[in-house]
Amino acid sequence: MVGSTSVRADHFSGVSLGYTNLGGGFYRIYLELYLDCAGVALTTQALRVSNSCGSPEYTLNLTLANVTVNQEVSPVCQSALTSTSCNGGPLPGFRRHRFERDLFFFACSEWKVTWSNCCRNVLVNVINEPGTYIELTFNNLASATDNSPVFPETGIPFLCVNQPATYNPGVSDPDDGNLLIFSLIPARYATPTPFSVNYAPGHSGSNPIPGMTFDPLSGQLNGTPTTTGNYVVVFKVESYDIFGNLLSTMMRDVLIVILVCDDAPPLSPGMSNISPGVLYGPNSLGVCTGTSFCVDVTFIDTQPSAVLTLQTNALSVLPGATTTILGTNPAILRICWVTDEAFLPANVFIQAFDGACPIENVASRSILVASCVFLPVELISFTASPSGKQVVVDWVTATERNNKFFLVERSSDGQHFEPIGMVNGAGDSQMVTRYSYTDERPLEGVSYYRLQQTDTDGTTSYSDVVPVMFREQRTAFAVMEESGDWVLGGLPEEGEWRLVDMLGRVVAQETIVPDEQHRVPGSLRTNSLMMLVVEYQGDRQVLRLPVQAFPGLQVSASAL
Repeated sequence: MVGSTSVRADHFSGVSLGYTNLGGGFYRIYLELYLDCAGVALTTQALRVSNSCGSPEYTLNLTLANVTVNQEVSPVCQSALTSTSCNGGPLPGFRRHRFERDLFFFACSEWKVTWSNCCRNVLVNVINEPGTYIELTFNNLASATDNSPVFPETGIPFLCVNQPATYNPGVSDPDDGNLLIFSLIPARYATPTPFSVNYAPGHSGSNPIPGMTFDPLSGQLNGTPTTTGNYVVVFKVESYDIFGNLLSTMMRDVLIVILVCDDAPPLSPGMSNISPGVLYGPNSLGVCTGTSFCVDVTFIDTQPSAVLTLQTNALSVLPGATTTILGTNPAILRICWVTDEAFLPANVFIQAFDGACPIENVASRSILVASCVFLPVELISFTASPSGKQVVVDWVTATERNNKFFLVERSSDGQHFEPIGMVNGAGDSQMVTRYSYTDERPLEGVSYYRLQQTDTDGTTSYSDVVPVMFREQRTAFAVMEESGDWVLGGLPEEGEWRLVDMLGRVVAQETIVPDEQHRVPGSLRTNSLMMLVVEYQGDRQVLRLPVQAFPGLQVSASAL
């Protein structure tokens, strides 16, 4: 059961766009909206439709008559549904609304459908809660039969603060078997031109919830969130056919609620008992056509009395597969299938529910099942961290195929990247390979790093983006002048210094101002040792100013 349930807001809590191909150039465009029942009522909506083939942009109006789904999706147990805000109660309540319109789209390499509104929920990671903007693009020149990937309708995710969490958006492409690439992108709003929102310090589009990592092949978010509140997370999904054509891009802008729980959520330690098959990442599995394979996916709850129930889309994305659930805690989902590459790659989505009430704890994960012939370069990890006067970038691959090289790229704003170094790839490898690159001239402040991976045929792909806070390490010092004053040098650009006597009393202090000379007057000296403390954002350096000093003496700081 969740202990804190206050998530009231006045605005939209989640949104996505998608399409179903009806044939003959006709498509059913749908808009999925999630509204907080404690906020505004549903109103008419508008979509903007444009293309790259020269036709003018136009507005598509959606009235309440176009709503085909209106259902409650509150994150509560069945017996508590009558107590949600959707029904006049105190528990958090949300409703899912689906608008649909059928349209004709002639063949064009890019159609774009966009939606925006004025407002957002109150958020921890975004400043001023501006409006919301999402877009859908598709290429019906490359494919006249493609459907967009599908998000499962799982509602608004609630995760527990200071508890390990696993969340997956659950996107699949069951009809087409296209390759899906996931990324986390900045949330946007439109005025009417779309702009990225302003993130609070320590947050970004690629790192919306500090403490959680992201897998671009499966869309998996894992980690331990450390601060309660509402967070906006935007998933971008790109769909590619077997020829490498980009068929569609879609977004889901979703609210993730982090709150205090009075028991632990379920967790998944991963896959096991794979027979036959190749485990090439924590969320990825390679299988060969015509072979019969099985895999176990385990979920466990640290509460011994918890009874876990599991749900999966395995039967829809792996036609002919069988699923068996073994036990209740741990609960094991066993999937068996005779591999048919016509349905690969496929994302198998699994959810575990612990039965807590009134708010049920949920863990979700996705497994990418891919052909063993085309195993991609799978990144197990990608990190960047300060080390002295440098930033060290490390990454590890589980397997590589036709991998020519990596470009290490850096950005000052998280949007515009430039290469700073190249590391040769392993070519073809079925073993764990570790790489490292040192940025010897890092940027001061926050910067962003990513990898561009290039195959031997020139195909490129990108890693997740990781932020780094770098501050040049300076050593403060003081030099005595003929006047008896101490002149300070090596100070940081910001911060303060203070002179402290042996009783701990502050004799003098000043705010550090760039390009200004700072000095400790000789008149402040006493007949005992004095300490000069320099502080900047938690870093502290201490200079010991001796009683017996002479002109020209230099004293350097030590760090504490």
